[in-house]
Order: sequence, then C-alpha cells, then structure tokens
Amino acid sequence: MGIRNEELWPHDIFKLDDKGRTTFNFKVLTVDRAFDGQYGYGLKFVEDPDELIWNLKGQWNEQERQFDAYAGKKYQEGDRVEVQLGHRTYTKKDGTAGEGRDVNRIRPASETSQPSPQAEPAVQGTSTGDFRTTNQKAATGQVLNILVSLTAAGLTDSIGITEDAAFAIIKEAMIGNLEDRPLDLSTLHTLLVPAKEQPPERPATEQPEEGEVKEKLDW
Repeated sequence: MGIRNEELWPHDIFKLDDKGRTTFNFKVLTVDRAFDGQYGYGLKFVEDPDELIWNLKGQWNEQERQFDAYAGKKYQEGDRVEVQLGHRTYTKKDGTAGEGRDVNRIRPASETSQPSPQAEPAVQGTSTGDFRTTNQKAATGQVLNILVSLTAAGLTDSIGITEDAAFAIIKEAMIGNLEDRPLDLSTLHTLLVPAKEQPPERPATEQPEEGEVKEKLDW
C-alpha cells in the first residue's frame, strides 16, 4: 500500500495502490528548474517546499527491464504546467528501501488554469476538511481493493451482491481512473446498505393530481 501520509507534498491524494505507489491529483505548478543529464530528465517546482526533483520517464522497456529515456516536451524555468505527481516505494537491488518521485502526466497549463495553492499538511486528529477528504479517498480505494479480492475469489455473494454487479462496479472504477475521475462507489454502497423505509405507494385507483405526470418505471 502506498504511503498514507498527508504531510507528503503535494498532499492531495488521488489514489493509493498495493505496490507502494501514491498518485496525487493534478496540480497547476510552476517549473523552478529543469535537469537533463546522465540521471535522466527531471523538474523542480516553485511550490514544492522540499525542493525535490520529480523525474520524467519514457515507456517501460521490457527487454532492458528499465524505462526508456524521456523523449517528450522539455520545459523551462517559469513554465506553468498541469501535472500529476506520483510517489513510490521499492526495494533496491541491495535489499534496502528506496523511494522515487515521478511525473506521471504533464501538459502545459491553459491560460485559464489557476495556480494551485501551496497546501498546508493536515495534522492527524484535526477536523480539517482536507484531512477528512484525503482519508475518505484512501478508504474508498481500500474498499475497491476488497471488492476486487472478493470477486477474484468468487465470494461476492458473501456480502450480498452478484458477481456481475461486482464486475460492473470494478469496470466503472477502472474507466474512471483512466479518465482521471474521482473514485465513486455509490452503486456499491446502495447494494450493501439496505434502503430506508420507503413512503407508501399511491393506491392503483388513485388519479394523479392536475398537472402531474404519472410515469411507470420498470425496476
């Protein structure tokens, strides 16, 4: 699981996974400095309080077992960009723990894009809206992971939903991730939580009031 640490800049977590990767939401940032040398291509951002280098890579080369060199657009000091950053943890060849900071996606910011504020880290135990939102996103991601595990094991009936419904929810979540939409599991919540008592239905002989359209719904 990725690092669940709201103090990790830029704080606003989009998703975590079970491979030690944290993906942040898109931010509008300003390039402070670009690095292009033997260690690859990377950027520093004005808004980053730690002044760290975030690396850009090419496609994964399966034959070489490493990423190709970055061959995309190069940015310069002062450029405003919309960027999605990622943090990952991994085990080095010598067995020690390592961490990487990557630029997952980047594009020039549009003229109407507003710079992202330099968010203050949320302190655990406070009631700030940002802290609740971040933890809610992490919890939603964990729920999806549980659903995937149950579906793979053929145990969705143990929580009262069909396998087809589970697959549909997982597919929708996958499409949402590809389109950078927030993870929405409201359909799953509806299936898991019994509906509250509904108001009594209108008797079949009752006529609709004047101006009211009576609609038949197929459930």
